[in-house]
Amino acid sequence: MFLCILSCQYSATSFLEFWKRKHSVIAWEWDLNNFEVEQEPRPEFEAAVKTFRINPVTQTSEPYLSFWSKTIRMLAVSSIVLLLLFIVAFVVVGIIVVRLVMMTLLYTDTNDSDDTPEMEKKIELFRDNAKIIASVSAAIINLVIVVFLHNVRDSETYVYV
Repeated sequence: MFLCILSCQYSATSFLEFWKRKHSVIAWEWDLNNFEVEQEPRPEFEAAVKTFRINPVTQTSEPYLSFWSKTIRMLAVSSIVLLLLFIVAFVVVGIIVVRLVMMTLLYTDTNDSDDTPEMEKKIELFRDNAKIIASVSAAIINLVIVVFLHNVRDSETYVYV
């Protein structure tokens, strides 16, 4: 038991010491020895926030959003994101359904006796290439919808920026 505790203590200490050394080497190589991250609030945020509060650590006045204000903003953004996710899911299901319907229509036999030999050749050509036709049409529909949703997303970013 003593040997187990000693081994664990030694390995933990060794790991921490080697980690500190690796951290110091990386900080020295990247010239980050005296680097402190200090983020300034965005000007749009400062302009939108009407209330300020004194920071207990730095004793400076900082913009402050109440809990309910944050909650309302998060709900609005989350609802838009969920709406777009549902739209994407419906589009994917719709493309699958369109592909299945096209495959079914292209593989069904009409058995019309008044078809000319030229028409029979065309029908046979469609049946032979049914998978390719369905895949290409689904890909084109998918491309159009992706471009449309990309434009919707870009217009939303302009609204929130």
